[in-house]
Amino acid sequence: MPGHSGDNETDPDDDDDRANQTQSFKSFWLSFVLAIAILLFLVIVACIVYTRRSHKFMPRQIGTMASVLAFIHQSKMLVNFVDTDKMTSTQMTKHIEQSGKTYALGWFSGRDEDDHCGIDEEPILAPYKYGVDWTKTRMLGHQIGTWEQY
Repeated sequence: MPGHSGDNETDPDDDDDRANQTQSFKSFWLSFVLAIAILLFLVIVACIVYTRRSHKFMPRQIGTMASVLAFIHQSKMLVNFVDTDKMTSTQMTKHIEQSGKTYALGWFSGRDEDDHCGIDEEPILAPYKYGVDWTKTRMLGHQIGTWEQY
């Protein structure tokens, strides 16, 4: 960039003179604009990823034994696993494959005849969709009272 540098004849080693600097105006502004552009790009990408992928897809995150037990609570599939505690992993896989049953995540009628969200044998009552409480869309026999309740 054009400018007056090196004009100080009395002190050629002046630290404030641009000619004695390690970085020129052009290199400073180019580095600054490049750094800001990279930061803006990263912020925009983070915002897009957060808005598109921030939805939950499971009713509860599987991270503990308690959450796994909550998924299979009142499930009829537990009957299929009786006396399998001594089996190895491969024996358990063969046992499940030989039963011919498949399992799904969704709403099912449990052993207590109430609706639950979890994993059970197929067919299930309804598939799981985040944010939709399927029990509020269904009227069960024990929920219907007599005419006095209407």
